[in-house]
Amino acid sequence: RLGTALCMSVIVIMGVVWGFVFGGGVPEGAAGALILVGVVVAIIGFGMLGRAVHLREMGRARKWEVARDVEAERSKEMRNASSHVGKNIGIDMREVDDSMKFVVIAPYNLSSPPPSGPAGTGACPAPVPVQRHEVAAGETAETAESKPRTLSPWQSVVFCLVAGIFASSLQLAFVIGDSLTQQLLDLGISNLFAQDAIWLFAFCLAGVVNCTYAGFLITRKMSWEEFVRSDGQLVKSWRNSILSGIAFSIHIHLYGTAAKLLGDLGPVIAWPVLMCCTMTFGQLWGFFLNEFKQEDDGRTINALGTAVLIVAIIMTSCAAVV
Repeated sequence: RLGTALCMSVIVIMGVVWGFVFGGGVPEGAAGALILVGVVVAIIGFGMLGRAVHLREMGRARKWEVARDVEAERSKEMRNASSHVGKNIGIDMREVDDSMKFVVIAPYNLSSPPPSGPAGTGACPAPVPVQRHEVAAGETAETAESKPRTLSPWQSVVFCLVAGIFASSLQLAFVIGDSLTQQLLDLGISNLFAQDAIWLFAFCLAGVVNCTYAGFLITRKMSWEEFVRSDGQLVKSWRNSILSGIAFSIHIHLYGTAAKLLGDLGPVIAWPVLMCCTMTFGQLWGFFLNEFKQEDDGRTINALGTAVLIVAIIMTSCAAVV
């Protein structure tokens, strides 16, 4: 939503800033102008996509509330009609409604004698009232208790800003590690693979942090058994995880190679192009997966936001040839 747009904007801005700071400053002339304008256009595109998702969710919530009100009105009319019929035949329907609020929580075997009620009358024990509205509709007590704590708007903004800064540290590692790449080039390593040494150190260290935190969450939720399930879903999960890891590794390698081949401006050109391409292809996946339905609000803004990202990709890429 809007948080994703804010986070992606910070990632792009900080990635370009790291490139400028450790890469010799802002380039002069048309190249520098195209990069800066391309970043601004990309931020506008991210904002439009976030706005589109916000409109979609608000529209769906509004339609759900309308449907709920219609259903409530229909139920009210049915109760009124039942009450009218009950009066005609001498039945107080309020007593019927009250009786529906009780359930027997200790069913017995029909082949055995029924349990005795009060004073040994042989009657069933008095039914127990159902506790209503203790949790939201469709929830259990466990799910209500496990709901994550909602952050305030300002806390959410700060969280997105911090997340964007840390996410851009991948770019920071790339531009700082340029001396390592240069040493490998001097040793005769091809410039198609020399920068992979940076990713080796960066992702090994990041992997330790991520795996430690993931292990902590799995242990806290006691869900290690999910890794040894015998159903077919486990095989599918492993397959998707492995394929996603391979695709991610390939895209990082291609980014590093492209940035190196572009020369000194490579990092500040390839980084915003990479982020915009990530969001653009995510939109294409959303189209094929029917993320926006025909009746959803925000479809037009979503399409325009995707087009704006494509413009940002073209503008930033042109900085490499001017």
